[in-house]
Amino acid sequence: MFYSLLSLAGCGQAASPLFPTSRRPTPCTPRTGLIKRQRWIMVERYRGHDCCRTLSPSSTSTRGSLNRQQVQTIPASNLLYQRILCALSCHRRVLQRQLLQLQGVSEDGRRIAQRRNRQSCSYSSTSDLPRDIRVAHLRRYHQVGGSLAGLMHGIVLKRLGHNVHILNREQSAQLQTQGAGIGTTDSVKDFFDAYDLLDGEFWVTSPNIQFLTPEATVKNTWNIEMPMTTWSALYFRLRANFDGLESPYSPHAQTCLLEGDGRAQYDDGKTVTAVRYHGEKVRVEYVDGDGHPGSLHADLVIAADGPASTIRRILEPSVERKYVGYVTFRGTVPEIEVSAEAREVFGTKLTFYQMDRTHILLYNIPGENGNISPGHRTYNYAWYANYPADSPALARVMTDRSGHQHRSTVPIGQLDPSVWAEQLSLATRVLPGPFRELVEKTQRPFVQAISEATSPRAVYFDGKLLVVGDALATFRPHGAASTAQAAHSALMLARVMKGELALPQWETRVLHFARVRSRLSTVLGNRYQAGLGTLAVSVVQLGWVWAVQTLFSLFWG
Repeated sequence: MFYSLLSLAGCGQAASPLFPTSRRPTPCTPRTGLIKRQRWIMVERYRGHDCCRTLSPSSTSTRGSLNRQQVQTIPASNLLYQRILCALSCHRRVLQRQLLQLQGVSEDGRRIAQRRNRQSCSYSSTSDLPRDIRVAHLRRYHQVGGSLAGLMHGIVLKRLGHNVHILNREQSAQLQTQGAGIGTTDSVKDFFDAYDLLDGEFWVTSPNIQFLTPEATVKNTWNIEMPMTTWSALYFRLRANFDGLESPYSPHAQTCLLEGDGRAQYDDGKTVTAVRYHGEKVRVEYVDGDGHPGSLHADLVIAADGPASTIRRILEPSVERKYVGYVTFRGTVPEIEVSAEAREVFGTKLTFYQMDRTHILLYNIPGENGNISPGHRTYNYAWYANYPADSPALARVMTDRSGHQHRSTVPIGQLDPSVWAEQLSLATRVLPGPFRELVEKTQRPFVQAISEATSPRAVYFDGKLLVVGDALATFRPHGAASTAQAAHSALMLARVMKGELALPQWETRVLHFARVRSRLSTVLGNRYQAGLGTLAVSVVQLGWVWAVQTLFSLFWG
């Protein structure tokens, strides 16, 4: 479990989207980019580059010291003008890309330059901050949680000029860094496209998904591309962008520290024990690594403390993290140690093999220190097995070599040797040759009990406590939705802080995402681990939840 503190630096007579006042807001100083579905579109010339900027009707005048010149303001109801502007903007970007290619500038280099150009517009002082971001009387933002979801939200706020202090409980970080693979969906890529200032890829792209027969031939193929990475690669990439932490994954992380960013600090050894709402403030209580208690007061708390969320347990004691009836045995094997025959079957493809109410899947992930070059990558697999809740078999699997029974994860290298020996024996009987080879060559397996939970709300304490990430909804792993949820929530929060989205709309959208993805992951899990009857029921539930949430978001989102 991770804990963190976010504080907002800024003072003066101003209003925040989260803490509105009766004052009329002064519009933001514009930046580059095109934002759709607003009521006006303004064409501007910014630092020698034409760009489109969307403003509300009250934002047609601007303030600040940026070098800009207004060219034309057009009502957004005129779709023809919008389309012409978009076409011209896209055509300009194509020409720029071709010119950069002729000059030998890579696509990654172009994206990094664009991000740095956007960040160079950051406000250098409190007086330059837009009034819809600044708040009166120096408000403080605290964040409970500093893993992937916590870091994503922290980066968003830091880039908006807020000072961010993350308090992290180290034990949870150790549980997370177990070599597990993570799928990077569109929302994750959107987040890194917007906020990552480092060059180079940190994932291995699976070109499609293949399903094997018992003879290890390809039975079926889905043309779905899926970039895969690791928790460690994501974590250190985010740390580089958050506080400039240099690591073998990001040796040039200091280049991510920009003038105009808020201050960022990341500390270990704090465990939050309670949150209390006192009038206009939220009190966060914690103990440090030496057992000494402490407390902090905040104007806003963001709870991102993971699947076993303390904050969720305090606010919603009826919401339980429920075991779904199966576990997954996980392991990794360096690509170089796998036979040529097995590598030919797997390649870099996401590979499935289904048995009777169980399945195993495998994919490539970055190797040591994020190395993605051929021969240095790693094969990662997950083998699911059904164990009834409260059964002696489940208790035995979740008991480590020292006799300690775990609720959710038996840490890497701590699996009982007799349990793993039984799994190896089963592999020789039921798995195709390439999968069997990977299981037999695994040196440090671990096991996770699959569970799920969803909070009914995301906003508490009159809008002064937000629940995000796995603390909001814990999914089964089949839909690659956990990190996607964190990225989606962070991107939506950025729109709230910029005044583009109201907080109730943010809550509607993140709850819609959570509920639909939760049902989808249930359907996928039942597809492989349960019978047809259970699968049919979960499909109907998914359709119902999707329809209700979609209609709700259309009318009230």
